[in-house]
Amino acid sequence: TIAEFRREAALRLAETSDGAEADKYFQRAIQLCAASDLCSYAHFKRAWLLRNMNRLPEAVEEMNLALYDSK
Repeated sequence: TIAEFRREAALRLAETSDGAEADKYFQRAIQLCAASDLCSYAHFKRAWLLRNMNRLPEAVEEMNLALYDSK
């Protein structure tokens, strides 16, 4: 479906981007996700991005979502 295509496109763009641009795409992918595995993956990747941007409190929060969010 178009929603799945948009979600996958956002993930791929996030993985090939850096910094704030990647963060924007990860957030978009998270908004579009429906399956828990994919949501967890997007949260996990965003957590590492935030950690690498020295945004540690946000990174910890995002990792908690990756581990415990049942979306």
